[in-house]
Amino acid sequence: MCRVSKNSVPETSSFTMPMVILRTGELYTEIKPSLVLCKPKVLPLKSVTLEKLERMQRELQEAVRAQQATAKKRYRTVWHDI
Repeated sequence: MCRVSKNSVPETSSFTMPMVILRTGELYTEIKPSLVLCKPKVLPLKSVTLEKLERMQRELQEAVRAQQATAKKRYRTVWHDI
């Protein structure tokens, strides 16, 4: 047989649980914090602008090398003919 007290907590007629108030004021809960996993964010390793700049730099270096190669060939032919 159960009856409801003023605090709306069911009590049994044969056993009542005494209320315990800690003197130190410490409270404990059973809820433990857990990790919350978020969706990973995919970031580009290089930005589009950086890739364009690197491509332009490579093209310029290739053009300079080509000009240097043609200059060396001209220099050799000029001195070879003399």
